Amino acid sequence: MHPRFQGIYAATVSPLRDDFSLDEDALVSHCQSVSKVRGIRGLLVNGHAGENFSLNHTEQRRVLETTRDAVDPDLTLICGINHESSHEAAMQAKDAASSGADALMVFPP
Repeated sequence: MHPRFQGIYAATVSPLRDDFSLDEDALVSHCQSVSKVRGIRGLLVNGHAGENFSLNHTEQRRVLETTRDAVDPDLTLICGINHESSHEAAMQAKDAASSGADALMVFPP
């Protein structure tokens, strides 16, 4: 295993408001506090705990960008990719790579 991917990686949540919109302030607070726990080497965003079925593509990109801006740039960010269409999953993966993801976790359809 590549040394960059050894250690503890925390799956993050995507906080939502009462109207189910993304609460970016709560996301920043959550990701900053989790990333400062001793031993954390990276974060998983847009995984199952991160509401990847509930958020649309634009919101998922916003989760990734907001997290990337909120945490130490040396922290590894893994972005979950989950879509029924392999073409859409590939497009999301390309977008995640250009939006700050260091690695991807691709879920099966």
